[in-house]
Amino acid sequence: MYDVYIEEYGSKVFKLTTNKQTKIRQAMQCLCHNIVYHLAFGGNSVEVVLNSNAYNQPLIYNATKINRKVSYTYTRSIIDWLVHSGRATLTKGGIEDWHLAEDGSFTPKTVSCSYLEVGEWVMELFQEVVAKRRIPVMPSVLEVRDRHGEVITKRLGQYEKEVVILLNQYNQLARNTTIEVGDTFCDVQIKKVYNNSSFEQGGRNYITNTVNFRREERKLIKLDGVNTIELDFEALHPRIAATIEGVELDKDFDPYQIELEGYDPVLARYLGKWSTLILLNAGVQVTQQGLYSVNKARKALISALRKREEVNFSDMTVKIKGKAYQLPQYVDYTEILTKALERNDYARLWFYECRGLTLQNLDSKIMDMIISKFNEMGEIVVPVHDSIVLKEHLADKGREIMQGCFRQVLGSDINCIIK
Repeated sequence: MYDVYIEEYGSKVFKLTTNKQTKIRQAMQCLCHNIVYHLAFGGNSVEVVLNSNAYNQPLIYNATKINRKVSYTYTRSIIDWLVHSGRATLTKGGIEDWHLAEDGSFTPKTVSCSYLEVGEWVMELFQEVVAKRRIPVMPSVLEVRDRHGEVITKRLGQYEKEVVILLNQYNQLARNTTIEVGDTFCDVQIKKVYNNSSFEQGGRNYITNTVNFRREERKLIKLDGVNTIELDFEALHPRIAATIEGVELDKDFDPYQIELEGYDPVLARYLGKWSTLILLNAGVQVTQQGLYSVNKARKALISALRKREEVNFSDMTVKIKGKAYQLPQYVDYTEILTKALERNDYARLWFYECRGLTLQNLDSKIMDMIISKFNEMGEIVVPVHDSIVLKEHLADKGREIMQGCFRQVLGSDINCIIK
């Protein structure tokens, strides 16, 4: 591919010094690596970055800065060559939809990526490589972000070093497992993200790449051709808070089920869940008069609901598990938040001190331990926030492991409910 590019394009556009040829090879290797990755999993569209500023950003792998850059100039020239020669088609991304922010301004709601759709010439060129699926494990499995969401460097502690090893083991195991949803083969790789420049804040594991397992899709997952089941920690964050506070919740108590006059109970629970989680992260403010205010949480709740695809504010409906529920024309968000506060009075301290990321850190430790147990068994599970998808015949073992890990991290499993 490099030779054809040089003959048809590079030698005619650039004065090819040794340094330039090296940079072209690096850009070509990077693009080819990404093409092979996408072709190996059944696609022919490769996401590409067309913003030149992105190529100047330092790469940070596992919280360590790596001196490795790829030239935007030569990457773009290779893309242009593929497009102009008819070997690929470039579709530029952009803003697809806008929404009205609280300050009256229009801001992007949904955006699309730019992608390169490669043609038969490229696909045939890589056919032999793709058939072998020799794709390396993702090199960076741990990310630390500051308060503004920017990725930063940070010295790893002993636990974090062990996490890097654990997730690399998981990703290698996932590479050797056939994971499919219907007729689609999926590449599942996970990465841990810490927040607020701290290893004590956040730490949740996220599936990277292009995989996004929605609830209905998770029911169709097969692991090496075996049907699966999803095991879910019920209302994990409120139950972690209750455990730490020494409060044993009734087995039938649902922290998210609030009562709202005129609302269907299913819709009330949906709003109660979001309100509880928002309160844990946005907090409750105390005024000079000693009264509490949920104004910050109110703004955060409205913003969060506007981003949810199941919520349609044009006709005031919320689609939950395939059924549409009607919202009233006026939604009293303060009342909803107050009901969530009252419902979870045992965790009041956690609301006042905004401990959502601390709870997330604890649930990530539980999930790390679960993944470790299954790694040792040589079995893959697909973690989705506070649930795991695993082979059907391992359901009982999965419940046992999940409960044991909950108990080991928190010292008690009195509030551990698995569904």
